[in-house]
Amino acid sequence: MRKKYNKEDIIAKGASLIRRSGYHQTGINEILQAVGIPKGSFYNFFKSKEEFAELIIEHYGSMQTDFIKSHLEEPGVKPSVRLRNLYTAIMEANRSEGFRYGCLVNNMSMETAGHNEKLALKNAIQFDSWLVEIAKTIKEGQEAGEFRNDYEAKDLADFIHSNLYGALSREKMLRSANTTQKNLEKTLRFLEDK
Repeated sequence: MRKKYNKEDIIAKGASLIRRSGYHQTGINEILQAVGIPKGSFYNFFKSKEEFAELIIEHYGSMQTDFIKSHLEEPGVKPSVRLRNLYTAIMEANRSEGFRYGCLVNNMSMETAGHNEKLALKNAIQFDSWLVEIAKTIKEGQEAGEFRNDYEAKDLADFIHSNLYGALSREKMLRSANTTQKNLEKTLRFLEDK
């Protein structure tokens, strides 16, 4: 009896491998071996490695959107506390992995965006979807008088998330959370500086 393979399992496993090793460092055979699929079967599921990468970005992006919402949609919690909780959870996740892996979208952007427009666009779409969720919380904070309102909520979300993801990249270099923690404090002060 032939074993049935689940495309979603292949995508999930591939996302994990590429997040850990990088897009160019992870070969198709390595992915097939990790999932237990016979050699040569990859193209029964995906047209190309690029299509596979696009689906991985969507998969990871959706998981991260759920993660972001789980922190930013906490009922009865002030917007400033929700934002702090989100970024603290992101920093803690990086710390627990020894600062080695980081965000797949961030990693893929740095690795492929300069020479692959399709993957650059996929990464940008995912990043922007996170900004939408963060901007909702910032808007709530603006309406409650917690955050400055001299900038649009979406612009502040972009500033905050881009700044902190840059700090997370630096965290990988230094293997330390000090940079991100300092950036978080400065960023939240900026946001609250009315």
